[in-house]
Amino acid sequence: MSITLPSFAGYLPLWLLLTSAAGIFNIIACYTSPTLGGRLFQGPAGKAQVSGLSSRLFATWTLTSTVVRMYAAFNLDNKEVYALAFLSYIIVWQFFLSEWLVYGTVKAGREIVPSFIVSTVGVTWMLSQWSFYTGV
Repeated sequence: MSITLPSFAGYLPLWLLLTSAAGIFNIIACYTSPTLGGRLFQGPAGKAQVSGLSSRLFATWTLTSTVVRMYAAFNLDNKEVYALAFLSYIIVWQFFLSEWLVYGTVKAGREIVPSFIVSTVGVTWMLSQWSFYTGV
């Protein structure tokens, strides 16, 4: 079995793979250590709510997004798959925004900035390239 890169033009497929690779490291951290998994949730209400279970649930949620994005990198011409990957970035953006502003489990800082950057870039890039890859 050989590993190949997506055959689509542009850098979006590579972005999807890069964010998937980053997700894999987060998944491993969350499954192996609640402490490492909980490093994002340092807001006033976050420390008390991080547990082994919440860390593993976050890892499973991240795994789902990672699988969707990896699959999308190789199937960008499929509008349904493209839409799922696009929505995965919106979900991440909404999740961290609500955890910061509504629930207080994360604080503005270096812990959530990468997630906001990745999700904002993903949403913007995928929205701007929708018709290029899907033909719609």
